[in-house]
Formats: sequence, structure tokens, C-alpha cells
Amino acid sequence: MDVRTVILFYNGTWVDKTTYVDYEVEGILIPTDCSHYELSHIVYEALNLDRNKYTIDLQFQVTEGIPPIRIKDDSGCKFYEQIRRKNNDETKYPICVNISTSTTDNEHNDRVNYTYNGETSLQTRQLLPTRTEYATKMADYVIEQTQKSMEESSEENQIILNPQVAEIHIGQVFANKETLQQAVSLHSIRYNQPFKVKRSSKLDYKLVCIDDNCNWTFLASKHGKTDMFIIRKIEHTHTCSLDITSGDHPQATSNLVGKVIKNKFVNPKRDYTPTEIVDDMADDYRTITDLVTDEDNKFKYLYFAVGASIKGWQHCTPIIVTDGTFLTNQHGGTLLIASAQNANRHIFPLAFAVVDSENDSSWEWFLHKIKETYGEREGQCIVSDRHESILKAVKETFPDIMHGVCCYHLMKNIKMKFKKGGDELKIAVNSASKAYNIEDFEKSMQDLDNIDVRIRDYLVNEIGVEKWTRLYGMNRRYKTMTSNIAESVNAALKAVRDLPIATLLECLHSLVQRWYWENKNRA
Repeated sequence: MDVRTVILFYNGTWVDKTTYVDYEVEGILIPTDCSHYELSHIVYEALNLDRNKYTIDLQFQVTEGIPPIRIKDDSGCKFYEQIRRKNNDETKYPICVNISTSTTDNEHNDRVNYTYNGETSLQTRQLLPTRTEYATKMADYVIEQTQKSMEESSEENQIILNPQVAEIHIGQVFANKETLQQAVSLHSIRYNQPFKVKRSSKLDYKLVCIDDNCNWTFLASKHGKTDMFIIRKIEHTHTCSLDITSGDHPQATSNLVGKVIKNKFVNPKRDYTPTEIVDDMADDYRTITDLVTDEDNKFKYLYFAVGASIKGWQHCTPIIVTDGTFLTNQHGGTLLIASAQNANRHIFPLAFAVVDSENDSSWEWFLHKIKETYGEREGQCIVSDRHESILKAVKETFPDIMHGVCCYHLMKNIKMKFKKGGDELKIAVNSASKAYNIEDFEKSMQDLDNIDVRIRDYLVNEIGVEKWTRLYGMNRRYKTMTSNIAESVNAALKAVRDLPIATLLECLHSLVQRWYWENKNRA
């Protein structure tokens, strides 16, 4: 994520509307594609302001002696970024922050909609979507935005033969009742939502939640004169909070488990122990999570990796790309992401974590959880930008694994350190990083020498050629010379970063499951 240094002037006074005096100073970092909401959030956090008590007005001057320009929306943020691109001197364009007491009434119930009709204000009791419903809708939106150029899967018109489907929804047609029963049971195990059979016949199949206080119901029936069954109705979402993770799941019958693992017995000589069966079922159908609280029992860290990611990691190239992006909800925080690429070069999310910020402790904890979940593989490599906390955490957590530097961020560092730019620099760095032999590498390094003789020493001695080149890398990096896949995930999640934590996590879980389903269909 490209960031820009910004100086804040605050608690000052405008003189003749052209000069800001008697101010205090603070520094912040903002993304180069920062929205107005994100910028406001960062300013509130930097100045330790309660957004329920204060409002802020952001302005900057293009030239001294003229009135400032107000940054009041996303267009204002884009204009400010364009101005900054023309001059890297952050002291030239500080943002002046005017702080005033808020008069906004925050007492309204956020579960009630307010509409305006003519000259009267009408309060209606139309409930907003539940957290699960909203998270699912946001996941649908992200998928639509990131895959709009691809033809959508026409699952509703397909007959499902394999019960191991990613989602269960109205309109799905299963080859027979047995396939439907297995699919619903596997879905129940995966999401820890047990049910009991209300009615089962040759014509229909009705389920209800095992919790009598939950209104969830499910109905499927025979499709025409065939053996196929179609899902007709799914009423309500699960509102129960049953914890059966440490006990027996009612849908995990011996018959179901036998059907799931039968392909493991292709080799009759294999010794497949009960312990291995339990481990395989856990790997395929559970989500690994961890929640950490502080000494006051308040939220600190949260981590999760879905079973599909854990199972599929062995079929990905052994390269984990890590990155972090800040959250823009009321409480702030940072979302840490680890991703890989599958055999079709599709992005393969591995794990997510919500932490306070990108610091030594949070990165070390996240990578420790990654190691617990995925272990280490031969030829494994971690790729990231040169964030100091990531460098320390990788060295501490994965001392025997190669840590590669993102070449795109490295080029940005060179530009800032040596005040150089242009296509010549970009081509030379890219060519040197991707070179397979010494001759090509030296030719590219000579091109860098022609740009600035100091660059070679920086790349060789300060960074280390083993960190950023194919030629001298300890392990293969394949085509993963940058952290672009992490940046792509960040871009896809931009629309959901302002969600409350619980809704965000549900959205991420739904999004990952659907990504895998889409990739499987395309494959």
C-alpha cells in the first residue's frame, strides 16, 4: 500500500482568511488513494478526538497569501493528492484542521429508518438487515466488483452431483435426496449449525434448528417426476449460539464420514487410523480462530483461517504474501492478510487478523498463528514490503525461511532515497530482479549505475541481493516478485473496511468461501 506523509496544523487561527498562525503540529501517513472518510478517520485518531463530540474541517493552501481550499469530499482528496504528486516536500502542503464542537444528535436508534415525505418527517419501524444478511450482501458486492468481467456461474441451472458445495441456497437442484442430505449435513458441520429432521419422505425434506428458540427452517422437495430434489425455502438465519465444538456434532454420522473419506482408501494397503480420520475431517470442515483480550478483558487481536484454505495450501506455490490495511470503522484497527496463489495463478487467501496496528507485537503474533496453522514447507518463502515490524517478525517466527522483498515497494524506496525516477529506473530494477543469469543481472545493474552509482551499494549491501532477485534468492519465487496479490485483496476489501468488526468477519468468511467456489467452477 503506497502511503504519503502529511503534516497537520491544528488548534490555530486564520488571519485575514489567508494565514494560519499559533498552531500545533502532528504528522500522519495516508494512502495515496485515500478517501475523505479515511482521511477524516486518520485525523480523528491522530489528534485523539471523539467524533461524537467534535467535527473537523480540513483545508490546505496551494500558495501562501490566498484563501485555503477545503477538502470536503473524495474529489477534494484526489485534488490534494494530485497537488502533492508534483512536489514531494510534505512541509509545503500541510493540512489545516479546524476543530469545533459537534451538534449532531447521536441518540437515534440505528435499527430504525427515517424518511422524509413532503413537509413532514416520518419515522418508520422498518428494521435494517441483520449482521449476517448485511455481511453476505457486502460479500456479493465485492465479488461483483472484482469479477465483473467474468461470466457468472449458472449454478441454479446445474444439477449438483457432488455434495461438497460451498454454499446452500434456494433454487439449488440436487441429483437425488441422498446428495441433498449429505450436502446439508456437511454445510451444517462446516458452519457449526446443527439441525434436526422435522419431516422426511419421498416427496419432501424439512429441517429445523435443534435450538427451539431459533426460527431457522429448511424445505426441499422432489423436482418434477425425476429423483432430483430442489431447495424451495430457507426461512430466517441461525440466531442460536450453541457451542458444540468440543462435543459430537449430530450431523457427523459414521455413514456421512464414511462417504467423505472413502476416496482415501484407493490404496487398500493404506493404514488409515481413526486419529487420521478425525484430523482430516477437522482440516476439511473447521475454521481455525483465535481471540486475544487484554488485561481488562477487552478485544485485542482476532485471527481466522477457513478449512478450505488450510486444505488447499499444499496445492499452492509455497509463497506467502503478507500485508496490512487500516480499518475505517468507528474503532479503527488494522486488518492483516496472508495470501498465496493456486495452480491457476488465482489469489488464494490464507488467513486474516484484526489487530490494533502494524507493530512488532501484532505482526509477530499473526505470523506465529500462520505457522501454527500452515507449518513450514520445503522451498517456502514469505514476501512483503520492508515494514520494520514484518522484518523482525519473520526473522523471529520463521528463522529458516527465505524472506523476499516486494520489488515494487523496493523501487519506491529507491525513488525516495535517491530522488530518482522515470521508466529507466523501473525497467532496470525489474530486469535485475527477474534475471536468471549473471550476465543479464550485471547488465541491468550497470544501467542502475548509469542512473546513480549509489543504488548498487544500497541494493547489494543494505538490502541484500538474496532478498529481491531470482538469481541469488535462497528459494524459488516463481513469478511472485511483488506483493501485488496482497494489494489486490486490499483493493477488493476497500468497500468493507468501514464495517463493524463482527460484520466484517462474517463478510470475509462468506467472501473467501465464495471465491473458492467461483475458482472451482472456473477450473
